Amino acid sequence: MGAKFTEWLLAIIFALVGAGLIIWGIFSVVSSSKFKDTALETTAEVISVSKHTDSDGDTNYTIYVSYTIDGTMYNGSY
Repeated sequence: MGAKFTEWLLAIIFALVGAGLIIWGIFSVVSSSKFKDTALETTAEVISVSKHTDSDGDTNYTIYVSYTIDGTMYNGSY
C-alpha cells in the first residue's frame, strides 16, 4: 500500500468517527431537552449518609433519599 492510500484511509476513518460523534452529540442534546420538558420537579429529603472506605483508602459516600411524586413515595440512594 502506498503512503497516499494510507493517508486517505486515515482521513476517511477520522471523518467517520467525527461524523459519528457529531450525530451522537445531537442525539444527546435532543434527548436531554425532551427529558427536561417532561421531568417532574420534586423535593427530596435526605434520610441518611453513610461513609465507606475501600481497600485503596478512597472514601465514598452513599446518600439515601426519600421523595414523593404524584402521591407515591420513592426511596433511592446516590
